Formats: sequence, C-alpha cells, structure tokens
Amino acid sequence: MRVSCIYLYGCSGINADDLASYLSRTFGISCTKLYLDYNQYEMGACAIGNIYRPHQLHSNMNPIIRDGHHLYDGYCMLDILGAGVRHRNGALHIIFTDLLACTYDNSDNRYHARSVILANPSMISIPGIIEAPAKSREYYADLMTGHDLTQYDGQFLTYDDKTRLDQVIRGYCMQCIFYYTSGEAFCMDKDCILYNAHWQRDLLHSQIESGRLCNHHQTILQKIRNGTA
Repeated sequence: MRVSCIYLYGCSGINADDLASYLSRTFGISCTKLYLDYNQYEMGACAIGNIYRPHQLHSNMNPIIRDGHHLYDGYCMLDILGAGVRHRNGALHIIFTDLLACTYDNSDNRYHARSVILANPSMISIPGIIEAPAKSREYYADLMTGHDLTQYDGQFLTYDDKTRLDQVIRGYCMQCIFYYTSGEAFCMDKDCILYNAHWQRDLLHSQIESGRLCNHHQTILQKIRNGTA
C-alpha cells in the first residue's frame, strides 16, 4: 500500500524531531509528530497478570513486573491507542510507548516482550527494544551466579545509551514503513537493518555495525521514493 504521510506519536524516550527529519529524507514522504491522547485507566486494564494465559482469560489484579516494568498486552494497547488516531488513506501511524509491550505466542503458550508490533497504527516499545532481544547466554549465566557484569559494558543496549538507541529506533520505524508499503517487514540478511534480531548482538550488528539495507530492500526503498511501490 502506498504511504503518503507518516505520523509519529512520541514518548519521553525518543527525539521525535530528529526522527521525523530522518524518515522524511529517507523516504521522501512527509513525516509529522503529533500528540496522542488516550485513556490511561483503560491502558491499565492491559496489564498482564499471568504470562502463561492470554490476556482476556486472566485477571490483572496483580500485574507482573519485569526489570522494573509492568507487562502489557500489546494488542490490547493498540486497541486503546488506535482509537485516538485519525485514520485516512495513505497515512501510516507509528506510536512509541514507554510501556513494555508483549504478545502471546500460541506455539509455547506464553507471553514474550516485543520491540515492535506491525499494523496501522504500528507500535514501538522503548523498553521492548532493550528487553526483548536476548543478551548472551554467558551474560545470563554470570547474572545468576553473581559474577561481575561490567565485562559486558557496551555489548548490549541500555536505556541511557541514547546515541545507539536513536539509531536502532530508526531501523524499527523502517520495518513499520516497509511492512505498510510492501508487506515485507523483515529480512533474512543479518547485514540488513530490516533483519528481525532476536539477540542483542544481532540487533547491534544489523542496526549499528552494518546500518544499511540489503540490495533487495534498497530497490524497494527507491520504488517508495518514486511512488511506484
């Protein structure tokens, strides 16, 4: 589907002005940041109380906390946030949240943290970017045994790593845009910024070390810019 404009709805974790400018230059499409009003009380009802049961089947009286964040059902969140969006033909809405979004996976019957949920509106979870891609197995082993973790400094994204976080956010926005325009959100090439990274090391490689599109998606980008995608 052809996209004529992009609307960004920000949170405190992003530099929306710089991001809008980057996306506009890259895709040749108008990109504007807007304020999104939503019912915070209703959002609280999206909290997850049991990671092994789908949201509609359990009570959230005792919401789960992971690394200081409550877990929220991502699709429940999108229902609430999407109600505040003005839909029109050709407009893609990307919502950023500082809540940890999760989706239920029927393959293993449990919730998993998510960095991005692709739809229109799409949603990018800032805590999800940090928490969803797994750290190394060695890190978790040292964490459980109380070993010094400073040896891992710089190997994973952190909330105060603004420079790298901003660059990674650009990549997730591009996934949203490619999904909307071509139906292709992810790439199998680990050197492409559309690679669906499940590990922090792969995320940093595709988004920072490589930081480019593969030839296939570069061609699609040019079609988007030309209005022929």
